[in-house]
Amino acid sequence: MKRHLCLMTLAGALAMNAASALAADGKINFTGKITDQACEIDDDDKVLDVDMGVYSVKQFNATVGVKTPPIPVNIKLKNCPVVEEGENPHFSIYLTGDADTVNKDYLKVAAGGATGVAIAITDDEGTLIPMNQFSQRKFEITDATMDLNLIAYYVSTSTTVAAGAANGTTDITFDYR
Repeated sequence: MKRHLCLMTLAGALAMNAASALAADGKINFTGKITDQACEIDDDDKVLDVDMGVYSVKQFNATVGVKTPPIPVNIKLKNCPVVEEGENPHFSIYLTGDADTVNKDYLKVAAGGATGVAIAITDDEGTLIPMNQFSQRKFEITDATMDLNLIAYYVSTSTTVAAGAANGTTDITFDYR
């Protein structure tokens, strides 16, 4: 029994010594801040309804990548963080929703409706904001109240577009980095 206890003690000591022998290749320091002030959509229910319009299947010309006219999406923001002079406050946006099965950057239209189309969302400069990823663009916070201007349009993802409702829903998150 003593021998068994001695062997277990020796094995434990060797294991601890082996673990301490591993050399670190570097260090990671995490910094950040939790704030109680963030931009909010200036609407009581925080929902923005966008009318995308009505288009004919024929407008897509049996071609992948045909776009409908751009629809401005103006999001009024309030309570944006006010920062000290000299700082460059900004945020990225993250759109969460069902990505289209053909092009993961686009928002999928709801099942049971139109097929062969998706919804593309861009910033006001025309840069695509991919679904379920941070926008590349950093939007400058200009004031405690401001407008975030985006653009949306339908885009064909198949040579066969079928008629039906072409609705989609995405959540938007503001990421201050």
